[in-house]
Amino acid sequence: MNKIKKTIYIGSYQKILITFANKIKRIYEKVFVYSICCRLSGLMP
Repeated sequence: MNKIKKTIYIGSYQKILITFANKIKRIYEKVFVYSICCRLSGLMP
């Protein structure tokens, strides 16, 4: 019984970690694209 509870807890924890990682990835990609656009606009006025 305890093993099942532990597995469910670990599974939900992994789900939270995955969604958190995806959010960070999206934010990082947006910042990355934004910085590239800024550099390009700086190079080509």
